[in-house]
Amino acid sequence: MIQLLHIPKTGGTALWSALSGSGAVHRNGHTFILSHLRQGDEAITILRDPAARFVSAFWWMALRHLWPWADPDAMARGIGTAKVDDTLRRTLVFLPQAHWMDADTPLLWVGHTESLATDATRLGTLLGCPMDLPRSNVGEYPPSPLSATATDNIRAFYADDYALLTRL
Repeated sequence: MIQLLHIPKTGGTALWSALSGSGAVHRNGHTFILSHLRQGDEAITILRDPAARFVSAFWWMALRHLWPWADPDAMARGIGTAKVDDTLRRTLVFLPQAHWMDADTPLLWVGHTESLATDATRLGTLLGCPMDLPRSNVGEYPPSPLSATATDNIRAFYADDYALLTRL
């Protein structure tokens, strides 16, 4: 069976919408990690640039909860402080993408949010099913430029994710 390793804020909902009628892939929740694969199962996933994912996760959370930071830059500048680091480690949407890749199991397919339309076509060919990628669950958030300090902090906090992107 092929399992969708659904990392939050990467485009997994759009991918699942495109696959849902095919029966080719089993959807798991956001808590399913690579080491949960059963013997003989394979996994697919989508990865995203950590800074873009951080900004998306920030606004997604800010629209749903009382949030102490004015914008993603303010929060990212605080990486390294107890308050921000605690939030990053206990909030699922901010966990590093490497959290879901907790095993050396090779993935059948890896897509990237930044090239998802092209990657989804490749997946459709691999699975032998047409892919009509909807524009679902796409947040419309305010422009959020990141300062050099915020960018450096994100790069440091998500260092494993940047390494993962170069490997996969």
